[in-house]
Amino acid sequence: MTVLATIRNPFLTHAVPDPWARLEGDVPHIHQPVFELCHDLVEEVSHGSGSTCLLLYGEGGSGKTHILSRLRAHLEQHSEGVLVSVRLGTVAPLIWRHLRCAFANELLRETSAAGVTRLDGLLEKIGSIEEVKQKLGLSYGLSSVLTNFRENRFRSACAAWLRGDDLADSVIEKLELAGEETGDISPEERANQTVLQLCRMFSPSPVVFCFDQVEALETVPGDLSGLLAFGKAVADLHAELTNVVVISSMQASFAARLEEKLDRYIFDRLSLHRAELHPLSWRQGHEVLRKRLDSQPEIARLRSLESAKQAVNQPDEALWPLREAAMKQLFGQSDQCVARRLIYSAAEHFEAARGSKQMDARTTEEFLADEFAGRRECALANPPADAEELLLTGLPVLFDFLDDQAPEAEAEGAHPTGFDAVYEVVNQAQARAFAARLEKIEQDWNPDIDPPLVLIRDARLTVGSNLQKAREILDRLRGRGALLVQPSAEALGALEALRSLHGNAQSGNLVHRGNTVATGALAEWFSAHPPAVLEDFIEELKPKAAKDHFVSDLLDFLAMHSIVKLEEAAQAIRVPQQQLADYARHHPVQLGYLAGPPAVLFRAIPGGAGDPCEAD
Repeated sequence: MTVLATIRNPFLTHAVPDPWARLEGDVPHIHQPVFELCHDLVEEVSHGSGSTCLLLYGEGGSGKTHILSRLRAHLEQHSEGVLVSVRLGTVAPLIWRHLRCAFANELLRETSAAGVTRLDGLLEKIGSIEEVKQKLGLSYGLSSVLTNFRENRFRSACAAWLRGDDLADSVIEKLELAGEETGDISPEERANQTVLQLCRMFSPSPVVFCFDQVEALETVPGDLSGLLAFGKAVADLHAELTNVVVISSMQASFAARLEEKLDRYIFDRLSLHRAELHPLSWRQGHEVLRKRLDSQPEIARLRSLESAKQAVNQPDEALWPLREAAMKQLFGQSDQCVARRLIYSAAEHFEAARGSKQMDARTTEEFLADEFAGRRECALANPPADAEELLLTGLPVLFDFLDDQAPEAEAEGAHPTGFDAVYEVVNQAQARAFAARLEKIEQDWNPDIDPPLVLIRDARLTVGSNLQKAREILDRLRGRGALLVQPSAEALGALEALRSLHGNAQSGNLVHRGNTVATGALAEWFSAHPPAVLEDFIEELKPKAAKDHFVSDLLDFLAMHSIVKLEEAAQAIRVPQQQLADYARHHPVQLGYLAGPPAVLFRAIPGGAGDPCEAD
């Protein structure tokens, strides 16, 4: 139908990615009771009733983020508080740092073309920072940074501090925070204090935390550490503050599982109030479609013309150019259809009405390949300032999806399938912080009894001459068998693409042609098409290099002893007996091994007892 050829399809936006997205064709009275509950909770908190929490759940695509976007627009219009959107792509040890970063990004969001931020408005409102410091007990670091920010000094550095970025020593000295940053308090504790203090500065105005993709905290099946840390963080916000509204949105099926898994006290805090978003009925769906159609002036004009009605030979067709009967079929006998599926189907029918080809003829596998490639390119163009969170969240997914190829790992945030290696991410930019982290690892790791150690550090973070103490500790660790792996930008970009796809799939937001792509389907596709750069990364992470450091010593020892007891060899080269036995079993061409008793080792001789050819 050529009359529609130049008109934008009004149904192309079929998902609201976050609360900051512009709403298209909003029908306010749909899900109005849920919106009013959100608004009433904010009102109650602003009038001094104390902090509260809401559990918002529904099917994927039912409009949870749409409701939050509506709430955000209302809060902005009426200046009733600040909304902080937090997408939970993190792990248990970083919960508060993740929340601090999201909060800071919201405060640093510009509210006018002149570059004025929400933080500028807050600082103007509160008056003297010194008085606020005394009244609320602000830390020296926060009060100093806010003072510098207000006076337009080092604003970029102040913004980085507020986000919790790992600042270079020179920047810390410029902000005169050296003593503050090197105290005994951990980065996670400091993030906790910063979030709580910033919230108190807003009081009595409410701070509305909207947690999305809660499901992504379960990085691999059965790993509840992230969910438990999240639940405790919500309980702490509720207990410590009087001006907070916490809204946690998730799929209905996951909400039921969460109730079973979390401590009863914590789940009760998280779900003080509950609201469910149901799929649309046909009557509601009809309203949504009409609102979208009428939002385009050209379509509205054509719909009012008698010639347009005659063009489809159905003068009473209320949804022209869509066919009402075709749209109604989506609702079936249950009279239910989620908004996302309805709008996508409408987009396809609109394209068909103007004679265009199918919008998306790709298979699910082709869709996933394109999504992965696009997200990888985006990650390469906009790499994270600090890859620690990416590594801690992405590695467990990579290990799980490539289980046959993955090293067995014991690591915070990783899926422990065994105890063959300990993985530590050491991404500190500050010389002192990097050295302190390595020093702690050196104290805790005993190569004689612990699994091999694999250190992972972003390749962009060099270990140069300015890191003398860190280099010395690193050399000692490597001398004892530790392995340092520095993933390239390409590996990190691919890992970020995988992580974001996984987070979307877990929360029901990975959608192809209006239908949700499950995590299992993503895992099946990825394991069949792993990118070479991640296969290489997996190979690097295997702790064989950490195991092999003793081989030359062992071979030299065996050159002087034709055959030796396993116990004597282990004592001579200071390696655990089990580690030597495992190595010998996996390298029969190089070493001979007899289990005994007593267990013995010897240099393998072609055709001899240690040669696998003999067994044949």
